[in-house]
Amino acid sequence: MSFGGILGTFIGPPPWLETGQGFLFAPVGSTSKLLLKSVRSALRRLAPQSRHLLVAVSGGRDSMVLLDVLRLLAAPGKLHLTVAHVHHGIRGPEADRDRAFVRTFASAHGLTFVSARVSTLRYRKRHRLGLEEAARVLRYRALERLRRRASADVIVTAHHADDQAETVFLRAARGAGLKGLAGILWTLENPPVIRPLLGASGRLIRAYAKSHRIAFLEDSSNRDLRMRRNLIRHHWMDIAG
Repeated sequence: MSFGGILGTFIGPPPWLETGQGFLFAPVGSTSKLLLKSVRSALRRLAPQSRHLLVAVSGGRDSMVLLDVLRLLAAPGKLHLTVAHVHHGIRGPEADRDRAFVRTFASAHGLTFVSARVSTLRYRKRHRLGLEEAARVLRYRALERLRRRASADVIVTAHHADDQAETVFLRAARGAGLKGLAGILWTLENPPVIRPLLGASGRLIRAYAKSHRIAFLEDSSNRDLRMRRNLIRHHWMDIAG
């Protein structure tokens, strides 16, 4: 059985995708319709009472697609979006560029922009954590502070099905039990987080970005194979597939 098949035994397809569309490899012929339908259904299921979303946007392709989809779904007076960006204090001018890019995009589309800067390297050293883990901890703390300050109901992140596969693969490699193999959760309670793209494949997101000419930035650290997730993404997943 392929890794995708193993993953499906633990997670299965999200209930709001039509039967036969699959989990990791949804068709891309009707990209816009499929992705909009998936995210709309996910919002109704995951956060039916939420009217103010804090959208975590790094400036990369996934989060820019998420923001574009949410803009299209946000009916005036019914759903308010606040764009949130976290600067991790690493990658120097490239990180400054990312922040400026997201701020400019939000301003151009009449969206509220908020941001926070964290000291990842200092926190990593103090708590003896890996760089990715330190950044993740500080990112969610910062997003929760921004959410409370903006009086938003929930934080929305752009994790998708390929991220899910990578996470399960990574945890399996570390010897995680069945609970660990459950992977990324669709929702968190503290802080309140929803992940409406978790049923969409990276392929579908890339197709949407291409067909809608979504502007986004590349993070050079995503090519750093010293980071285990990048190694999985660029090498192990190809072998497992």
